[in-house]
Amino acid sequence: MGRAATERKSRPARRMAAAGLVVVLLLAAVAGAIWIVNRGPLPARWRAAIERELSARLGVPVTVEDVRLLGPSRLALTGIRSGGAVQVSVAQAVLGFSWRDLGKVMGTSSLPVRWVMIDGLEFSVPESWVLATGLAASQRESGKEDGGQKAAGGDTVDRAWAWETVLSRIAQEAEGVSVSLAGARIWITGKGEPEVVEVAGRATVSDGQLVLHGMNAKVLGGLVTVRGALLPNPELYAAVDVPDAAVLSDRLAGRGGIVSVAETAGVHTSGPVQAEVWVEGTWQQPRAWGTVQLSGTRWSAAGVSERPYAIDDGLLRWSYRPGAGVEVSLQASREATKLEVEGAIGPGGRLNLAVRAVELELPEDVAALARLGVDGRADFLGQLVGTAQEPVLAGELISGGGRLFGQPYTSLSATVRLSRQEFAFERARIAQGLSEYHLEGRIALATAGDRPPGDLHVVVRTDRGRAEALLAAIGWQIPAQADLSGTLVFDGAPGSVTGHGDVVLTQGLAFGQPFDRVEGRFTYGPGWFEVAEATGRVRGGDVQARGGGDPQGPWELEVSARDVPLQAVRWVRDRLPMVSGLVGFEGTVSRPGAGFSPAAAGTVAARHLIIGTMDFTEASGELRIEPDRWQTGELTLRRPGGGTYVAQGEVRRVLSVPELDLSVAVSGESLTDVLALTGLRVPILAPSGRVAAGVQITGTFANPDARIRMDAREVHVIGRRTTGVSLEMRLKDGRIEIEELARG
Repeated sequence: MGRAATERKSRPARRMAAAGLVVVLLLAAVAGAIWIVNRGPLPARWRAAIERELSARLGVPVTVEDVRLLGPSRLALTGIRSGGAVQVSVAQAVLGFSWRDLGKVMGTSSLPVRWVMIDGLEFSVPESWVLATGLAASQRESGKEDGGQKAAGGDTVDRAWAWETVLSRIAQEAEGVSVSLAGARIWITGKGEPEVVEVAGRATVSDGQLVLHGMNAKVLGGLVTVRGALLPNPELYAAVDVPDAAVLSDRLAGRGGIVSVAETAGVHTSGPVQAEVWVEGTWQQPRAWGTVQLSGTRWSAAGVSERPYAIDDGLLRWSYRPGAGVEVSLQASREATKLEVEGAIGPGGRLNLAVRAVELELPEDVAALARLGVDGRADFLGQLVGTAQEPVLAGELISGGGRLFGQPYTSLSATVRLSRQEFAFERARIAQGLSEYHLEGRIALATAGDRPPGDLHVVVRTDRGRAEALLAAIGWQIPAQADLSGTLVFDGAPGSVTGHGDVVLTQGLAFGQPFDRVEGRFTYGPGWFEVAEATGRVRGGDVQARGGGDPQGPWELEVSARDVPLQAVRWVRDRLPMVSGLVGFEGTVSRPGAGFSPAAAGTVAARHLIIGTMDFTEASGELRIEPDRWQTGELTLRRPGGGTYVAQGEVRRVLSVPELDLSVAVSGESLTDVLALTGLRVPILAPSGRVAAGVQITGTFANPDARIRMDAREVHVIGRRTTGVSLEMRLKDGRIEIEELARG
């Protein structure tokens, strides 16, 4: 029993040993056969056959350094290289086939490949060829395709190497083949350092389709994952993850295509971008759509935004149809600012986009408005049209407060049009408290013909404006404050703006002088102004003026005034409070140059004139008023009782301690009034009758030096009545001296 059991147990072991020996012998036989085959003439024949077949199938010369049989179902090809515009090399390609096809392989009649594993694939692709593929697509769409593509620089790229041609041949010739890539790299050569695309993944060809299975490509700092059918027609999905879009745009700078359009438009993008893309249809008429996620992305465009536009959260949806361009829908936000864009980008970069922006920060988000002295927040609703190189933004702008031309406003609304050349606006309404302005015009942003940047044409209409706000906005240094109504037109470049218009100023102050109303036509320019015709009222008096000159230098106005209250004239009210009445004036008001105060010269006619304690029914004569000096040639004043006073001379140092040099001739006046005029009291004289007198006054108001000569027909001297008295007196240092007294 023991021997039988032992024998039964040993039989499986012997069988296993025998099977193992058979396997070893078979492996040895296979290894020996492989060694014999590789030492024989077959590898050379295979190499030649493979070179011929690959060259024929790809349409370009292909060389293979070596071919070796790795097993009953595998061939190893090393050192594969191609010629032509696109340089291709493969360190090693392993071709797999069924052991049933071993006879075909040995006969080298064909290559019955079932799978391919490629290691160390290297493409060297000229940049011009890459650009030409895009050109070929546009030519097909426009019906202008020919046998070669003109790339950047004018080079013609071999049509045989157009990418869809190569892949189509592969799809046709590689039916049922699975391709795996490990460590493939594509070198795009051209300007600057070559760009390297690293590719890995698996592809299969079945039923005439080239299908990608999770093909990954590392390119320009990002990762692209593609899956789906590539040929003969696309049915693809791609996921794109770019950590920093600036790396992509910077490394593609100057290389044409979409990036070239962005460079021309001054657009720069940075920050993370994630995207998904779907493509279907045919390669001749492809349809595509996708999304781009923008979170933490920064976008800027020269001349559009004063700073990079940081997007806290954004989503771009897009779709492409042949002949229709790209349709886009963008929602983006940054803090309180929100942006929505929807519409189409047509062939050639034609734009037709609806734009809605809420809480824009000005001027940071719209650089063109910086030179307008704009500050605040605004909403915009409109269209972006034109082309990518020449965009035009037009629509409605609304703001609830801020600054314009450096001046505050409480609300603003306008129809605007912004291009690279100019900022135009119409139906603009600006409110500043109770004031309201309506504007239309344009401001040049770039040199266009003979128009330099900043050149403007603006029309302002207002019924409830303020003169000082408008003057400050346009930079005119005129000391005036008043309610303003009328129409004004401004033209010119910065520093040389001219203006003209018909305006009405009410309840205002100009050059320190209050007025009730001024209306007229004026023209103002750099270094000059002109008043064509102006009429006004000053506290019930009428004033007319015309003239002009340099607002910062010499100027002269012809002025006609009637019944203006003297106490309404600031200069008189401040320095001569004892003088009042209604005055008329015919003459000029002028300034000899910068740093001087205005002066007036002409004839005056006054009514109800009061000087100190004396009143006059009327006065007329010549008068010149300078800031620190008054002069009169012959000023005649008439008293209510019939006395006449004729004064001539001057008052100097009016602004400090006035000095007098006056002579006054009196006729038909009472002695009491003559003495009152001079401030004298003479106890020895008693008033009676009328006198003729001559008064010469020098010195100051506080301490005058006066000489008086009077001739009276009837007075009382020391209590006695007498006739024909001549009296000469002198007032000096507050004392009266009788120098001569004669009785007739």
